[in-house]
Amino acid sequence: MSVTILYINHFSQISGAEKVLINILTNLNRKRFIPLVACPSNGSLIEELNRLSIRIHSIKINTLKRAFNPFSLIPFVFYALITTIKLTYLIKSRNVKLIHANSFTACLFCSVAGKITGVPILWYMHDLVTLRLFNKIFIGYAGLMADRIVVTTKIMKNNLIQLGVNPKKIVVNYLGIDLRKYNSAHRKNFREEYNIAKSTPLIGIIGQLTAWKGHRDFLRAASIVAKKHPAATLLIVGKTIIGDKNYEMELNKLANVLNLSDKIIFTGFREDIPDVMSSLDILVNASWSEPFGLTIIEAMALGKPVIATNAGGVPEIIEDGVNGILVLPKDPQKLGEAIVKVLDNPRLGRKLGKAGQNVVKKRFPLERQIKEIEGIYEQILGKD
Repeated sequence: MSVTILYINHFSQISGAEKVLINILTNLNRKRFIPLVACPSNGSLIEELNRLSIRIHSIKINTLKRAFNPFSLIPFVFYALITTIKLTYLIKSRNVKLIHANSFTACLFCSVAGKITGVPILWYMHDLVTLRLFNKIFIGYAGLMADRIVVTTKIMKNNLIQLGVNPKKIVVNYLGIDLRKYNSAHRKNFREEYNIAKSTPLIGIIGQLTAWKGHRDFLRAASIVAKKHPAATLLIVGKTIIGDKNYEMELNKLANVLNLSDKIIFTGFREDIPDVMSSLDILVNASWSEPFGLTIIEAMALGKPVIATNAGGVPEIIEDGVNGILVLPKDPQKLGEAIVKVLDNPRLGRKLGKAGQNVVKKRFPLERQIKEIEGIYEQILGKD
């Protein structure tokens, strides 16, 4: 017997959380689960959902600013009330049996509707959260309202426990990727697009352009690399999505100050990430606090050596010196030295890349992730 699941996403552009959602929806057992998505009406996520022939219901969700400003609560409460009414009607009219809230914000907005209708809520959390009073209050509330909370690393589980969430509700579901999309034998040559010679060292950082991703540290590390490998080219892939409108401009200015302007390429958002990664010699993840690191396992799947910060959930993927290299966050000197080390020793790069590829095949296939999440659905529905 098939059941309808309402997926709620507070954002309509595609970023990390949306990629996870798309993977789930693409591979979901449609004979058992019928997906319905509620999210804002305009954005790249809508285009992808339409391509997947998934029903969409438009809602507007106003993100609550993390500050105790009474005036900021007014629009939040207003939209929360309107959204609750709309979601309550949608849940009843479409005979929804389970709500999958794809973020903390989505969980806040659907919590009352879930309780009114008696429909259980699965909160899929994608972020690490600072231990502030504001977060403790609202994370604690979301934790009370959710029937099950899914996180993507053990450190995220510990983070929520520290914020007061009941550990019995929390399940770790490591992300996975479709390994068929990461067959390096069938990739387009990204280097040709930018006239980058095959012999030129190409080091890339891929992800949303936002400060905590550590792009400034990457550029400062690159200035160290340039002294030893002046021919190296740097790749920054991604765009600003939420706020940080001037961030890319700041990065360009820093690149100029560091005399890297002729060595760096800002590609903007790319849909052909496997093609881009297959052209890299090294992938760098310089995040200050990474919840998981999806680009890390994508690069590892292609056999690329990864240098990443020892932050957040990354050590649950990378064992330092075995299947990648870990450095402390916010340490451009060590990051630069690690990049130089791999460039100076191609054999080491190949060794790390091969070990990483084996880890991804064993631990991070998409089939495992989807099977686990469907199992969690069944457990919740079994209690309903």
